[in-house]
Amino acid sequence: MITIDYYGEWQVTIHKFKLDYDVIKLRAELDELWPLENYHYHDGYPTPHGSYAHNILTNQMPSHIKTAIENSIGRNIKDYYFLWDFRCQTTELLHHRDVLPTTDDELNTGNLTDARAEFNECRTANTVNDTPLSVVVSLENDFRLDVLDDDTGEWESMEYGPGDIVYFNNIASIHGGSVLRDLDTVPRRTLNCYIDAAPFTKDES
Repeated sequence: MITIDYYGEWQVTIHKFKLDYDVIKLRAELDELWPLENYHYHDGYPTPHGSYAHNILTNQMPSHIKTAIENSIGRNIKDYYFLWDFRCQTTELLHHRDVLPTTDDELNTGNLTDARAEFNECRTANTVNDTPLSVVVSLENDFRLDVLDDDTGEWESMEYGPGDIVYFNNIASIHGGSVLRDLDTVPRRTLNCYIDAAPFTKDES
């Protein structure tokens, strides 16, 4: 087994990795478990024309998918996820900072009213030196992510596509981006989750 201490130097705003799992197979598995027609429409996201999402709570994600993500980035992730689909309705993610839910109305947006304690714990306990980190697994289309470096005041950009994983601080850092190709025919779709600050042990099985 390989054990990595979670805490260390974090010099770049965006971290990018290759998913150690076939993304076409992953997409098919996710679609079978959570069909696209079951996603919920949201107009609260920073997308000009809304988007669709589906929440995945504790013990719902197959363990081999969670393990594949963790082995790919060398970090543990929380057992809470959401699938996000632009549906070609919008191609731009407006610049914004994400915020933690503080009211019942915000929780209702994700159909998570019955899981408030778990939801808040998942969204607040993902830290690297008290810094929340969001993990994005790309499922469809290429995307350019722009993140403002709070230390330098400069924008850092990174392009990624299906089979790539990025993570960054989505709460402290202003961020946004754009879909890069086939804007009218291929949606931007991602699997999003959050890093767990526990020491990482790679699964070699």
